[in-house]
Amino acid sequence: MSTIFFGPWIGEFGYELSYWIGECRAIREKYPNHEAIASSYYGRSRLYDFADIYLPHDTNSIYSSTNTFMAHSTGIVLHPDAGRYARDSDVRIRPAQNYEGLILGGDHGHSQIQKSVDFQKIKKLTASEQALQTIKDVSKGRPIVSLLCRNLFLENKIHAWPESKWEEIARKFDSEGYCTILLLAEYPSKPNFLNSTSISLWKLFGNAENFVDLQIACLNLSACMVTTVCGAVMLGYLTETPTVYLLASQNEYFRLHEVWRSRYNQKLKYLFGKDDVDKISVQQCHQEALGLIDG
Repeated sequence: MSTIFFGPWIGEFGYELSYWIGECRAIREKYPNHEAIASSYYGRSRLYDFADIYLPHDTNSIYSSTNTFMAHSTGIVLHPDAGRYARDSDVRIRPAQNYEGLILGGDHGHSQIQKSVDFQKIKKLTASEQALQTIKDVSKGRPIVSLLCRNLFLENKIHAWPESKWEEIARKFDSEGYCTILLLAEYPSKPNFLNSTSISLWKLFGNAENFVDLQIACLNLSACMVTTVCGAVMLGYLTETPTVYLLASQNEYFRLHEVWRSRYNQKLKYLFGKDDVDKISVQQCHQEALGLIDG
């Protein structure tokens, strides 16, 4: 059987979600009789449900492998079979490759964004039954509100909603019977509410092979998501999860997100902070979230 190899993907998660996955899916449909093989990071196999074989790679600070790439000052150690498929596949689709007028996997420039969206096969992401059951067990039957608060550790007015506000809104939802779950990876012991009100997926399942599957399951089951600027926000439109999106202003992130989600049916409320996300109040965010949940 002929083979088609996608990757290896070694770039940012947001670009993988917003460009690369959809483009690969669309290209896959053009080669239905090929065996499809894809390679990206450990834990992300659920994104590549169109592939017959998934070859995960991981980060490593020791650059001793001959299959190591440098990306963002991190060593990317490829799966041992990735090099063979990169050489020997009948068709290879690479990041940054020109394909039908697109530069695959990001770096498109604004003029190509709409074309990329049109090119992709639009498909809502769903989780496995195992992941869904795991999240149901974690939430203990409570309705879920997902929080994407990557910006806690960034001193940047475009991104940063303070820890105190995340803690306050988490406690509000908790008092109303919701289970708040933090979706992002690699959180340290802070913020404090990670150890009390909210549940951290990373603390529970950070080394799981199906970590992204669990993130998708959480969003599939969520009544709402609250987020600021973050690559993983793209999961929200791919799962069509109702979302309150906190932004400093109608900036580049707003314009890009509007195009990326344009083919999906995500219920979305933008809140703008007059050039500073911190100006958005907890009360306003909470009310808008409840409006999406009740609506």
